[in-house]
Amino acid sequence: MPPPLLALAHRTGATPQVYRYIDTTNIPLGNVFGALETGAGPEISARNRVVQSASGVYAVQDDGVYKLQPDGVTWSIATINGGLAFSTPSIGGDAIVRSGLSVIYIGSSPFLVGVYRTALGQLRGYKLNLSSLVWTEAAASVGLLTVPTGATGGLWNECVFQNVLHVFGSDSATSLPRAFRYDPSTDIYTSDNITAYDLVDRAADFCVFNNRFHCLYRTSLGTIQLGEWVSGTWVDLGTIDAGPVNASTTGHRYCVFTDQLNMYAIVGSDSTWRCWQLDGSFTILDISITVLPAELRSAAVGGGTFVGPANGRIIGAVDTDSIPGAVSIYFYYGVNPTPGNTWKVFKWVSNAATWTTTGALGGDVGHAMTSIKAAGGERIFTPGELDILIVNSAPVIGGERIYFMAWGDAGPTNKTVEFYYNRQGEPVTALATLSGTATGGVATRVGNQVLNINADGATTYQITWNFTANSIASGDRVQLVPRIST
Repeated sequence: MPPPLLALAHRTGATPQVYRYIDTTNIPLGNVFGALETGAGPEISARNRVVQSASGVYAVQDDGVYKLQPDGVTWSIATINGGLAFSTPSIGGDAIVRSGLSVIYIGSSPFLVGVYRTALGQLRGYKLNLSSLVWTEAAASVGLLTVPTGATGGLWNECVFQNVLHVFGSDSATSLPRAFRYDPSTDIYTSDNITAYDLVDRAADFCVFNNRFHCLYRTSLGTIQLGEWVSGTWVDLGTIDAGPVNASTTGHRYCVFTDQLNMYAIVGSDSTWRCWQLDGSFTILDISITVLPAELRSAAVGGGTFVGPANGRIIGAVDTDSIPGAVSIYFYYGVNPTPGNTWKVFKWVSNAATWTTTGALGGDVGHAMTSIKAAGGERIFTPGELDILIVNSAPVIGGERIYFMAWGDAGPTNKTVEFYYNRQGEPVTALATLSGTATGGVATRVGNQVLNINADGATTYQITWNFTANSIASGDRVQLVPRIST
């Protein structure tokens, strides 16, 4: 069963509401708040609008960021309560453009980062220092000629790569797809053209594979292409497929992800779904018949039973939190984008086996779902659970000194902490080698674990990561994620 993922009903129901998805069952998290967003059509369905970090749960709405209060019921946008009211938000159905929130490190400090479109039509970044819990807004992107517009879909997908937020949408000048960047360390915004695009395509998706940043997209000729971010420019790596019959530009028809062995591209059309495998050399293999269930394949693709509409969708999400050291990949499938219609959940098994499913239907395709491909647990939440965050780091002889804090159970010093890493920008599954003495409270190190942790939200703990023992050199880009348990 998939983990309890966080989602936001921002365009459905009477008032916005955060939900925990238990498989496909919606469990409300707190009360309703804010006002529903409207737009040009059902394609304007955002991603990653809810996140948990440093013991707080935050949700992005059209007017700002709401924080769930300690009572577990009330959501507040007030500064005194930890929220953020946007200073210059755009309004109106065709102008509401908001990214989700992502944890990004600036130097050694963690921040929650997002962008929104202003009333004057520019982008504006904002961030929460997760150590001081102080929000700041950057200056707007004055002079950025192409900015996202809600008229043709707003923002469709997003990904963090090398501590820069990339968001994908259509621009206001040409209505053509573009990738927009916000670097929270410099507050610089950029609008990037993706090679070979010449039509509005809401289907593109991002993935980091072997520390290379990729985009799966479609041209006006119907070919399915793979792009790569190289030295500040999107370049076309080539054609994955000449194009399924009537390959659609409808939102979220593509899903690209990695299991750390290969990268996989899922593409939907109005005649069938397909799945391709790409290895590290980008050798392409069609594995549709092997992995896709019959209900997603047409009769022409291995005798499947798919006879679906032209606007179904698949949202992919990765879980590395539930089982330490393991990757679980889930797909939320909807037969169309009409709010009120349900999801069906599939689970990736391997590149040699068919997806499994619980068979349950539920949720709402109009919700802002999680679409993170290398999650560290920030989109997975159960009330009262423990939380942990790396708050600083510094080089030391023999590795890197890691500073961390934990929340959720003040008093007992009975928690255990481990660290998992990945050097390719992919899901973190390798156990980090620890060395030296743990400090903070009564913490001790035993092997690669730090024991006797008090999740009080006040004590800063320290341990040394012996990254050379993990074949990592100084200067390498590495993702390190802590995990706390009882």
